[in-house]
Amino acid sequence: MQESFPIYESAEEATAAAIGSSGKTFKAVAMELWPAPARKPATAYARLKKCLNEDGDEHLTADEHMAIARITDQFHCLHYLCNEAGFERPRRMNREQQTADMQTQILGQMEQLRRKFDKLEALQNGR
Repeated sequence: MQESFPIYESAEEATAAAIGSSGKTFKAVAMELWPAPARKPATAYARLKKCLNEDGDEHLTADEHMAIARITDQFHCLHYLCNEAGFERPRRMNREQQTADMQTQILGQMEQLRRKFDKLEALQNGR
């Protein structure tokens, strides 16, 4: 069964809701997003709050929205984008299946590489 999330009016609203439901503070998220010494905690927090104001001059980039989703493990912004673009909200992939799929893919690529090395060796040896 797919989780139910509200329909958001903006990416900023979705990202703020993600932070709020993550159990992390805005300040903690801001410090992970823009770590010291690049930004002081108070400055990072102020910038995050400013960027989440839909009517403000500063806005988060798409990469920053995604970084916050990863930091909070809450993907409300992705659901906002799906709603805006007319797509169904995706289900989260099973991490064990992701790992198994990636291992299979890597092993296949290693086998391809091995065959190419064999072919190269045969060419170099005049076979």
